[in-house]
Amino acid sequence: VTVTDGSGNTSSGSFTVTVVDTIAPVFTAVPTNISITPNQNSCDATVTWSAPSASDNCSNATITTSAASGSTFNVGSTTVTYTATDAAGNSRTGSFVVTVTDQVAPTISNTPANVVTGNDAGSCDAVVSYTMPSVGDNCSGATISSSHPSGSTFPLGTTNVTFTAIDGAGNTTTSSFTVTVEDREAPVATSVPTSDTVGQCNATYTYATPTGTDNCSAVTVRQIAGLPSGAVFPVGPTVNQFELVDAAGNKTLVNFTVVIVPQGTPQLPSLLEICANADPVEITLGQNITWSGNGIISGGTTFDPARAGAGRHALSYVFTDDEGCQVSGTIQVTVTPQPKKPVITKTASNTLSTGNYNDYQWYRDGVAISGATSQSYTYTVGGNYQVMVGNSFACTNYSDGFVVGS
Repeated sequence: VTVTDGSGNTSSGSFTVTVVDTIAPVFTAVPTNISITPNQNSCDATVTWSAPSASDNCSNATITTSAASGSTFNVGSTTVTYTATDAAGNSRTGSFVVTVTDQVAPTISNTPANVVTGNDAGSCDAVVSYTMPSVGDNCSGATISSSHPSGSTFPLGTTNVTFTAIDGAGNTTTSSFTVTVEDREAPVATSVPTSDTVGQCNATYTYATPTGTDNCSAVTVRQIAGLPSGAVFPVGPTVNQFELVDAAGNKTLVNFTVVIVPQGTPQLPSLLEICANADPVEITLGQNITWSGNGIISGGTTFDPARAGAGRHALSYVFTDDEGCQVSGTIQVTVTPQPKKPVITKTASNTLSTGNYNDYQWYRDGVAISGATSQSYTYTVGGNYQVMVGNSFACTNYSDGFVVGS
């Protein structure tokens, strides 16, 4: 700059003007935010986009980026930043977000096959163990759980066991198998009548119905052979068979036998006729039989004709067999009269005689004389003579002694 006054004097000086570029470049077409799922069987994703451009008022802008198109991004959100810088060092950034969302559910492999098993002994359920299936996922950290862990107790029937696999992104997969517990245990008998033998008088036989218990359900008792309680059982053995059945159809068979012994028959004495002076006769013949009537003595075991007296007598009996059954009846016994007592008279110097009878037997000094069976007897030696006489009923009587000689 030059300054001149009126006299023509001049003076000069100078300064510098500097123009500085302070305007940053401007982006065009910065990508918008991108959402994407991972590559197949992978926990990341390859993402491509169109790179943005930048313009500047003075010079070409240089563009740099934190991640280039075609880069691989992990699951989650990643900010991609572009920076444009001009020759004056002015810069501007532009960014967008790449979000990789794991939407791939985990996989479950080796799920157990369906299980069918019987109940544990004495129980209505079963403890079942199995091998847990394995879990896989495109990303790490997947876990698996079970609705019924191995070793759980399963009730009777069918139970679904469900496995649930969940990964870190909350994606889930389920798989299942069934456990079927069947009641294979038969009922247990708790009471069964014992076999029995009775007489025919007890043929109308009553008994208690067998009972049983079961590990799971009530027990139904059905008779499948024999006769019901209170029926008249036939002579001989009858096998009464029952089945105990639970709700699952398991059966237990039980039985007992009722034997009906035929009515015993007494052996009756062959006592149809007996002399009034005969000795008492034991008429039980070793049986359990009791007699009653005229002439019965000794507690119903013996008949005394003398006590009964001559005539026809009805004797009643009650016979009890080995099974306690009784049968009764009557027999007729005739007590024949004893002949009148004979009297010996001497009809000649050495002849003895008595009255008229059917049979005779002479005795000397208490010893029967051989061949002396007539109404009269001629003796040759002295002694104490006696005669036994018999009537038409074969009953006998004895005379008093008659002494002859010294």
